[in-house]
Amino acid sequence: MIILISSLLSFIAIGILYFLHFSHSTLGENVIFGVTLFVLVVLQAISFLRKENKLKKGSEKTTEELVRLDDAAKLLIRRDWELNSVNQKLDTKVDELKKGEESLREAYAEIEEEQLKTVAILSNLTDPIIVLDDHDCVKFFNNAARDILGLSFSDIKTKISNKNNFSLENFKRIIKKDFVFKIIEESKDSKGMEEEIELTNTNPNKTFKVITETVLDQKGENLGMMKIFYDLTREKMVDRMKSEFISVAAHQFRTPLSAIKWVIQMILDEDAGKLNQDQRKLLEKGFESNERMITLVNDLLDVSRIEEGQFNYNFREQCLLEIINGVVNKMAEEIRYRHLEVKIDAPKGLPKLRIDKEKIEIAIQNLLDNAVKYSLENGIINIKVSMEGENFVKVSIKDNGVGVPKESKHKLFTKFYRATNVVKLETDGTGLGLFITKNIIERHGGKIFIESEEGNGTEVVFTLMITNPANI
Repeated sequence: MIILISSLLSFIAIGILYFLHFSHSTLGENVIFGVTLFVLVVLQAISFLRKENKLKKGSEKTTEELVRLDDAAKLLIRRDWELNSVNQKLDTKVDELKKGEESLREAYAEIEEEQLKTVAILSNLTDPIIVLDDHDCVKFFNNAARDILGLSFSDIKTKISNKNNFSLENFKRIIKKDFVFKIIEESKDSKGMEEEIELTNTNPNKTFKVITETVLDQKGENLGMMKIFYDLTREKMVDRMKSEFISVAAHQFRTPLSAIKWVIQMILDEDAGKLNQDQRKLLEKGFESNERMITLVNDLLDVSRIEEGQFNYNFREQCLLEIINGVVNKMAEEIRYRHLEVKIDAPKGLPKLRIDKEKIEIAIQNLLDNAVKYSLENGIINIKVSMEGENFVKVSIKDNGVGVPKESKHKLFTKFYRATNVVKLETDGTGLGLFITKNIIERHGGKIFIESEEGNGTEVVFTLMITNPANI
């Protein structure tokens, strides 16, 4: 606009000059002056057009820059909005993380507190506990283990051999007290074991049942092993007192029972005169009851001798098959009375065993007596003898009787225990037969176990060493 006005003013000024000049000048001067003015006007017009083009180009460039600036401004505004949105989300996440961190701190504090409580509880238990980590090194033991077993803090991280499922034999380096031990029961899956340890340098000697268990986390991953000790000293003392009482009582009963037996036998033999039928029946019932009492007394005396270590053995080379046949013949009358059949399966050429004939007879008679008592009428009892490797003979006694309830299996070899289902069938019985049998078999270097299901019969299997070095 300013350029346009300037140009117009220039034209007006030239026009005025032209007018003034023509009014005072000659024709030649006017022509020259007119041409000059024309040239000036053309030059002025050209200058005007150039400036106008420059202005247009500048305006277009300015417009483009304004458009770009507008787009950039919009982009910046959008980016700012996005950044604000992201910042808000980040603030929310930060708040959540702070809350999560606080929750984790609280949870960690609770876990730490529970761990301290657990350690305090374990540390103050009156029975010893030893814990191994997953590398079989001592990780923890409580105050009782330190005081009773003699462990010290220098034993922490001591490597323990896993031989024989972490048997107590492997702990002799860290248990400073003198002790003897025996394995009571070893788990079939090799994950647990029961042992019995007796500390021999205390007065009285302390006895503990020791359970070895695998420590697993919630996912079932192995965290290590644990030895848990249960004080059996008082129970052992009570057992000894009971055994002593039973021994004395049994000995006191034995003499009069024997006298009653011989008196009744003499009367039945009519040494004191003839008997009528009713008298004989009454005396026979009395004689049978007296025989059961004598059997009970003998069992009680055997248990007492076993517990006192006075159940003496006389090992000689014997034929096992002859002993089995002798027991079957001795029980033949009762087997016929119950309408049962006994089948014996044995290979030829069985080697003689170094055993105590009298004790093995007691063991086999106890097992066969159970099979006869608890078999159903017209049942079959299978006795199978076979070789078990090169050093053992295996004997299986299988019936098709009432079987053993699942909950009773682990108690069958304990003293005075009888399964609930057989008590209803057979009221007579001491619950001592399997206890005595187990001790006899183990003393011969063998093992005994029972496979049974209630209602589907029972199979008792035991092994005997052909030559037990302990019996030579």
